[in-house]
Amino acid sequence: MKGKLLIVATVVLILALCVPPAWAAQDFLISCEGTESGGGGANRYQYTLQNISGSPITLTEFFVGTGDAAVSSYTFIPTPGFTVSIIPNDGYPPCNVTYTSGVKTPHGVVPPPSGFPSAAVIYWIGSTVVSPSGTVTFAFNHPGPSNDHEWFANSSAGWTISQVDQPMAGPTGVYTIGYVHAPNPPPVIPAVSGWRLVLFIALPLLVAAWLLLRRKRRTSTAA
Repeated sequence: MKGKLLIVATVVLILALCVPPAWAAQDFLISCEGTESGGGGANRYQYTLQNISGSPITLTEFFVGTGDAAVSSYTFIPTPGFTVSIIPNDGYPPCNVTYTSGVKTPHGVVPPPSGFPSAAVIYWIGSTVVSPSGTVTFAFNHPGPSNDHEWFANSSAGWTISQVDQPMAGPTGVYTIGYVHAPNPPPVIPAVSGWRLVLFIALPLLVAAWLLLRRKRRTSTAA
């Protein structure tokens, strides 16, 4: 019996350490500023965190869900003090799984509930001290359209967690605790082989020439 209680206690402790609680202190708000969604920023995808705690905070991690797990789709804009990668949406680094509504909700509108986990996570790790009311910006370019995605921030003050029942963040200068827009995979353009392209261009010309020749023959026969 004692052994079972010990196992249960251990599991509860791990969950408590790994799962950011919904009631965690919200020390940051966010603005979704990407030009892809009319956010007014300088890049297609851009997020600015603002410290609302009233005290300096050391920001160490920033997570944003994404619908595109292909690193090659991204061109990241450097954020001083941070490195960035695309990681699986499986709780590593512990213990964040991001979710998406599956749609694109306009800025300032409350999105529908999260439907399913994001395909992957955009993960910035590093360190920067953000002063009271100060900001730090993370940005990248990506050719794909966007959907609503969850985000997390980890700092010396604890976790800040986006809330799906709050208005979508942005545009520039409009800070909320709501979701942000993040990419879907770029549209796939079917490859066209060289000879098919030539045929596609030449076929209408051949048909037009045949019709013209046929008309001339009819005119000649009538004469």
